[in-house]
Amino acid sequence: MAKPVAKPVKTVKIKENALVDLIDNIVNEAVSVKKKEWLSEQAKVKKTKLTENELGNSTSGRSEMKKIIMFGFNYPHDFIEKVWVDNKGLVKHLEEKFNRIYEKYGSRAAFFSFYTELDSENQNLLENWIRANYKG
Repeated sequence: MAKPVAKPVKTVKIKENALVDLIDNIVNEAVSVKKKEWLSEQAKVKKTKLTENELGNSTSGRSEMKKIIMFGFNYPHDFIEKVWVDNKGLVKHLEEKFNRIYEKYGSRAAFFSFYTELDSENQNLLENWIRANYKG
């Protein structure tokens, strides 16, 4: 049996501004997907169809999204400790992960890249904590 052939690894050089724009586009796309999921869930709960226009006029829907986005650009240095206060072992792992991402992408992209690397349960935990605690 022949050994599998290793695929060549490509390195791409990208300027920081282009990387920030790329991450911004990815985040916007992810927010759009989550927004559609939320609209669908709300429609099921209310037994009516909630339109994007209605969401735009809803202060709670828009402020929730804005809170999360603004938190991503203004997070406190100890947010991981605060969010995962009940799981000290996970705190250490997540802080190491965040620091690695921060070193790679810088402050503007660190939170959003970190968020995308969390599983859905931890994404939900973080989102709920931001909604309840972030006042920015």
